Amino acid sequence: MSLLSDRIHWCTRLATLSCPMLDWATWKQLSHLPTLLKLEIKQGYNDPPSLSKGDIVNLSFLNVTSLCFQDLYDSKDIITVMQRSQFPSLKKFSFEASYLSPEDAEQLFHALSHCKACRTLEEITICSLSEGYLVPLYSEPLTPIPHFFCFTQLRTLDLTFFNSCIYLDNDMLLQAMSTWPHIRALKIDHSGGDHSSPEVTLRELSTALGLCPELHTLRVPINLTTIDIDPDAEPIQHISLQSLALGLSEFQTADAETIARIIST
Repeated sequence: MSLLSDRIHWCTRLATLSCPMLDWATWKQLSHLPTLLKLEIKQGYNDPPSLSKGDIVNLSFLNVTSLCFQDLYDSKDIITVMQRSQFPSLKKFSFEASYLSPEDAEQLFHALSHCKACRTLEEITICSLSEGYLVPLYSEPLTPIPHFFCFTQLRTLDLTFFNSCIYLDNDMLLQAMSTWPHIRALKIDHSGGDHSSPEVTLRELSTALGLCPELHTLRVPINLTTIDIDPDAEPIQHISLQSLALGLSEFQTADAETIARIIST
């Protein structure tokens, strides 16, 4: 780590950096690089935690536009970085973990919403990919959507949690689409489970689609057990929508023919 820090110290015009997890001294050093635009951190399976609580400082990365964390096996250090850093120019944020606990996930959502990127962030991807961690029985679903209402320039939101549930209801979807007028891709994919049932209905989905004319990809959990829209009325139309995936819980059944009559793109 000290060798990497020493090398970075001499790269005074560094624009793009892809490297293993950093210590606080190196994070602080990078925050003083005005040329740094893209930062990608890959955490190896055997990488030990590298941040000491005694070294914590507040950092500001004025010109970083892309921040990506990949192959994470222990997310706590990264969340600490996000809690202590500001990224006022950030446009792309990507976070891919093997497992992100519900507590850590909520801390990450909160930290991201407070990193001073409300007017710039366009793309958010957060993944917790290991299916080996089961959703705890009776656990509360994750609530990332309200945290992200502040990102008025959002174009892409991609949330994949194979070991947790994500809560989304009609009111939340409508507020999201009203807040994100430039949204192009909204993808919510989660494990569901016997304690999670979709809250979004076809009627409110139709209303939400009318609020986002640039949307081309939509994947959300939806309640199709009750059709709350007239299948013989004017079908749902959206001129830019190219990909539509309506997620069901494992306990739902749906009338595919009726739904096909309702939806037209």
